[in-house]
Amino acid sequence: MDALRVIPQVFFDLIARMVPGAVALFLSALAVPGSWPVLSNGIKSGPQVVQESGALWFVTLFLASYSVGQILAPLARALQSSIDRLLPKKGVVAHFYGTPEREALHPQAHFFREELGETYDEQHERSIWIWYDWLRVYVPGAGELVARIRAEYTMYSSLSVAFAIACVVRIPLLTFTTRDLTFLACMLALSALMAFRYRQTEYTFRQSVTNFYFVCRGAFDLRWKAPRATEAK
Repeated sequence: MDALRVIPQVFFDLIARMVPGAVALFLSALAVPGSWPVLSNGIKSGPQVVQESGALWFVTLFLASYSVGQILAPLARALQSSIDRLLPKKGVVAHFYGTPEREALHPQAHFFREELGETYDEQHERSIWIWYDWLRVYVPGAGELVARIRAEYTMYSSLSVAFAIACVVRIPLLTFTTRDLTFLACMLALSALMAFRYRQTEYTFRQSVTNFYFVCRGAFDLRWKAPRATEAK
């Protein structure tokens, strides 16, 4: 298999799975006091080769982070669907449809109207995934860039879930001290922030796919160049 096509997938797993998994493990130690020492002592009480091998500790942490990241993945997907239902996505393709004056400001308008049809339909927004696959197959360089953006917004949604779970796990252990309340407030704030970053980065992903697809298909033509501000007026 072409190594250049393997690297984006490795990068995706590293960013979208391992980073949230590692953060979730760290949060579990904070949310449940004493849990991490119990696990650590359990490993230390094992065979001597395990106790003395730094490589085995690294591999254990690596596999644990990846496994937890995979567990968070379906929850993150459910969060994405919930956010999309509560806050409908801002259409990317829709920008290319409208009044002639509005379309004239988008150099891609003529190309995408020929690609998708003269009448806008919400189903056109799903074409972005076809264009994404096209970029990965025919223009690996551009495909890698948009794959990284996709990994980033997947990471943000998984982190949002991880912070929310840490908050839920801590609730039964509340003693209503300032420290506990501060912990809950920080987890809720970080969860909301990661959800907000997911929405922003996901929109950037769709914009990037659309722009790269337009350019890489060789569709850019001076005839579709946006007019100057003075001409548009």
